[in-house]
Amino acid sequence: RKKKMGFQKIIKKIKNVIKEEAHVKMDRWMIPSPVRRKSSSSTLEEVLQLVDLRDLRAFAEKSYVLEEWTALAPERQRPLAALLSWESLSRWTFDVFEVDRLTHGRALLFMGWAILASPHAQQAMRTSVLPAGGSPPSPDDTDGYGFLENLDIPPSILCNFIRSIEQDYDNENVYHNSVHAAD
Repeated sequence: RKKKMGFQKIIKKIKNVIKEEAHVKMDRWMIPSPVRRKSSSSTLEEVLQLVDLRDLRAFAEKSYVLEEWTALAPERQRPLAALLSWESLSRWTFDVFEVDRLTHGRALLFMGWAILASPHAQQAMRTSVLPAGGSPPSPDDTDGYGFLENLDIPPSILCNFIRSIEQDYDNENVYHNSVHAAD
């Protein structure tokens, strides 16, 4: 049985997540086509010469996609994008067990991303499941809290923090596990 995390352990975990994120590669973000280079050997400095760093950070924060999302099969992504839409999350009939099934037991991570990184998480999910030739969602089309902008939190740090919390749950306990926390 795992012991409850003390306050000092939580602070230490946050510091470790922030240190790890300082070394994150830019390839986790979908870089806009004017920034993409034909050569895969282009350096970060070459990319940054093409755009203002503030614009790139703002774009990266709005288009960040969980690596776990990209690992899901398209037949799981489509219904999951619908389940994690702001409208669906707001319903009393929301089914967290279906989210857990579709995410292979990662409901807390996906729910945390969908709620705390809203509306950007919903836009990223909807954009990634568009049919060929489909038009991307309008930035004004999605509701959400806007925590990323309001609290100036990079989405990768937020998601690593949620991953860290999810790892500390003992999923053998049916009454206090990561699915229960996601609900």
